[in-house]
Amino acid sequence: MTPKQKEKLDQLEDELRVPRGTLPIRGEKDGYVFTEVQGVTVLITSKSYNPRGGYKLPAVRTYSETVTPTSLDAAVRARELFERQSKTSECDTGHFNPVVDTDWRCKGDVKGCPCNSEGMAVRQKRSGVGTGKSAN
Repeated sequence: MTPKQKEKLDQLEDELRVPRGTLPIRGEKDGYVFTEVQGVTVLITSKSYNPRGGYKLPAVRTYSETVTPTSLDAAVRARELFERQSKTSECDTGHFNPVVDTDWRCKGDVKGCPCNSEGMAVRQKRSGVGTGKSAN
């Protein structure tokens, strides 16, 4: 974890109003730190240009990253955003399980999620990484 990522982790904990060191670190992969907010994977990016940016939600299909609300706001609301989305295998983004492992797949045996049969590059794209999206 880089000092910038530690700063972003602290910012997320402050926004959630939980004590520092509360959010678990579930791993690191491809420059991302994996943590969880209310049982939903949140990635902390290695770069961030927006003071309230630098977070990705691989299981969530769509959320605002660069404008109000920012990706920090999305990370705080991760559970709500995940629960509101439909589970359809026809989507190119998101996952059926709120927890995404460092191999960019749903944690556990989740039936129906396309990530089970996709190659690494497609799973990364599904998770919102490796796609050229702004790290804001």
